Amino acid sequence: MGLSLSHNKLRTVAHLHIVLLAAGGSRRLGRPKALVRLAGMPLVRRQSLKLLALRPAALHVVLGAKASRIAATLGDLPVRLIRHRHWKLGQGTSVAAAVKTLPVSAHHLLVIAVDQFQLHEAPLRRLLLRAGPTPIATDYHGRAGIPVIFPRRWFDRLKQLSGDRGAGSQLTNLNCQRVTIKQASLDLDTPEQLRQAQRLSLRGGLGSPRAFRPHR
Repeated sequence: MGLSLSHNKLRTVAHLHIVLLAAGGSRRLGRPKALVRLAGMPLVRRQSLKLLALRPAALHVVLGAKASRIAATLGDLPVRLIRHRHWKLGQGTSVAAAVKTLPVSAHHLLVIAVDQFQLHEAPLRRLLLRAGPTPIATDYHGRAGIPVIFPRRWFDRLKQLSGDRGAGSQLTNLNCQRVTIKQASLDLDTPEQLRQAQRLSLRGGLGSPRAFRPHR
């Protein structure tokens, strides 16, 4: 697994659910980020493979814009697709929609965006090692954001999210734990950022997600 996890942490990861936010229409970019191809692969598939390598109990992918096209890129992967009809109302509603589908067995929830393309397995595993009774958020110069891990007792709050107030907005003014993940701040909001990411992928700077292998 790359990192040594205690028995308790293994048990926590076994009850981990992950939500991949891939519903947005990406107005500034001009097309859904989920369908952007990096290193020959749609971004949503690339991100899903990386997250499946963490061996969560389930990976939930929230879809909105171009939902059918995005779903087709994931057809052979063991992911749970959430078609969110109200995706235009903002990221907060996508998080709320996903949390409402979680089973009672879910102990922790990791929320991550589809365009955080430089996040690799290692920093996410380090984040998982911190999972506990309080949320663990990524620090953006004093502001809390995603990826973020929530314990179950926070799920009811997340179900109330609305508009563009995402999961991180719930944490900014609270005394939650924060970690710095340099790669988390790199995303794909503009055509220029996409061109930079594509140049990076041509140089092999993104690496390759591990092939998914089902549990035995």
